[in-house]
Amino acid sequence: MSPLEVSNVAVSGDLLPGESAALTFKLKNPNRVPVRGVAKARTDGANVTSDKSGCATYLSVTDGSTSSHAYYDATMAAGERVSVSVPGAVTLATDVPMSCYSAKYTVRVQTGATAGN
Repeated sequence: MSPLEVSNVAVSGDLLPGESAALTFKLKNPNRVPVRGVAKARTDGANVTSDKSGCATYLSVTDGSTSSHAYYDATMAAGERVSVSVPGAVTLATDVPMSCYSAKYTVRVQTGATAGN
């Protein structure tokens, strides 16, 4: 079984100090059979990076373990593509330095797939 394919991971809208925003991404089931697909935003520090040194530590990410709206968990048909929005998944710290205001952040998404429903 092939893993789910993740693409177009992005923060929805502007992210200002102290504010939260949605994390959006697309999932594809590349398998020829239906799978139960699961996707969560990773929360360990190695999975949030920034194009500016030291800025990644100011972005916090929820993994969805306490909110049913913060992850994708559903059966996907063979070849199905879905768009996912994770409300409030990312928050920029209130004490973020000015040097990080224009930083670009990358958040990796963890996926899993199991056969059937």
